[in-house]
Amino acid sequence: MISILALAGSIAVSDQPVYRIDMPGPGDYESWVVDHQYSAELGGPVQIIAEGANGAKVVQEWPDISMLDSNVDGRFTYVAHYPKSLEVRSFTISVGDIGVRYEPIAFEQQGSYILPLAGNAIISNGVFNNNGHGWIRSRFAYDFLGLSDTYGPMTDPEYRNENLAGFGMDVIAPADGKVVFIEDRVPDQVGGYDSATFTFPDGSQAYHGNNVIIDHGNGEFTSLMHLKFGSVVVAVGDTVVQGHKVGELGNSGDSYGPHLHVQLQHCGEPQACPSLPLTFANHGDEILEAGDFITYRPLPSE
Repeated sequence: MISILALAGSIAVSDQPVYRIDMPGPGDYESWVVDHQYSAELGGPVQIIAEGANGAKVVQEWPDISMLDSNVDGRFTYVAHYPKSLEVRSFTISVGDIGVRYEPIAFEQQGSYILPLAGNAIISNGVFNNNGHGWIRSRFAYDFLGLSDTYGPMTDPEYRNENLAGFGMDVIAPADGKVVFIEDRVPDQVGGYDSATFTFPDGSQAYHGNNVIIDHGNGEFTSLMHLKFGSVVVAVGDTVVQGHKVGELGNSGDSYGPHLHVQLQHCGEPQACPSLPLTFANHGDEILEAGDFITYRPLPSE
């Protein structure tokens, strides 16, 4: 959502938090994502201007809004990707004569977290560049597929939950904290995707599946989703220590296969607030991306 704080001519200033992150891979780039709203009735061409600290500008233009918003429904999401040398300070999107200026900022993670999976893994979905993680509530989330000791995805060629190497793998607390939410009533998906498995009698849906949310202080919470049915071993109010088991990797909720969805957020409720950039101290304190293999590194006490 865009909240207009100030208006200067046809350029408004947004208070939408726009977090810049260092992108992995070759080159020295940074990226951010903007959820832009505009008047669908007015429409018009689109212009995006990135302004650097040294006065340099990068201008991109599209002749029609449909090139960025195929639905032309008044909103679209834009992923920005610029060299750090540009030192972007403001980022303006204009549709027709109406523009909104965003000011990307660096997110300063307060806690030190470890990857909450006690086994090898591969990232199937990473930061905001993958299907399923485009929406603001999971933009900075990771999906981890558990792998065997030899990095194999399956223990038997027949595809079912029990034959996936990660199914039932221990999920551990990424840092010390207090459990503020659990869900453990959702059956695992079996034999194909079925939304009825995570729809409760009152019509509400637990897209997150079985879920543990931990408050780590300083306004940071981790949410561990799609856990195996019946595997949650903590309760609301419990104090957990980094590395201790809280549940097992499963296939519950809005899930198409056994995996662990992990995200950092600033509230203790499921699907209620935007996710935040998250790095892991035992994996370089860097943003990870889809396709990265993760080698399990047990804590000294394990």
